[in-house]
Amino acid sequence: MCKEPPDLIVEVVSPSTRERDLGVKVHLYARFGVKEYWVVDPDTETLTAYRLEPAGYQPQVPFCGGDTLVRPHFPNIPLRIAEVFLP
Repeated sequence: MCKEPPDLIVEVVSPSTRERDLGVKVHLYARFGVKEYWVVDPDTETLTAYRLEPAGYQPQVPFCGGDTLVRPHFPNIPLRIAEVFLP
């Protein structure tokens, strides 16, 4: 059993779960203090990082294509977005 929330949750949305992933789950993760919530959207091939602020999750600029994602909580783990969506 976890006693602390994870620093990061990555959600891959699908048409059948999109509303739940971007609605109910976001509020649940924020309530429990998950610092970062990433939403991977295979339809648009984007990754949107949300950072937990006092007012709730604040979206950062969506990342796509040739972008490399580097987040403050994980500075030594760069993620090339193109590699997320390899065929």
